Amino acid sequence: MMGALCMKTVVRVFAYGRRYPWMAAGTLVCAIFSTAMVVVFPKVTQLVIDEVRAGRGERLVWLVLVAAAAFLVRDVFNALRIVLNNTFEQKVIFDLRSDPDELTDLAGDPMHAARIGEMRTKLADFLRRARD
Repeated sequence: MMGALCMKTVVRVFAYGRRYPWMAAGTLVCAIFSTAMVVVFPKVTQLVIDEVRAGRGERLVWLVLVAAAAFLVRDVFNALRIVLNNTFEQKVIFDLRSDPDELTDLAGDPMHAARIGEMRTKLADFLRRARD
């Protein structure tokens, strides 16, 4: 049962990737870079401790700057990933009653264009009112 559910999820994700390859690739690249930056801080911390224990301090400023830059880069890529993901989520629309597995994207279907436009207008109005 769990394997079938996992497979449905994988099929759904790859279907999105085929339809929106640049958004999928951008989201993946941002996730990889933000995750990679998490590894930098412990290594820099180790180097700082080694410098202090050895009685050297000439590289401390640079190591602290590298650690701060790693946090900044991580946060920038994470924010970019969120923006890409939110943009992607605004481009897909599903009928959850008839398609609970979210396999059929209705956003490109001309038969639903009027309803989708109405929904997007209502969402924009709601967001505008919510910011007041």
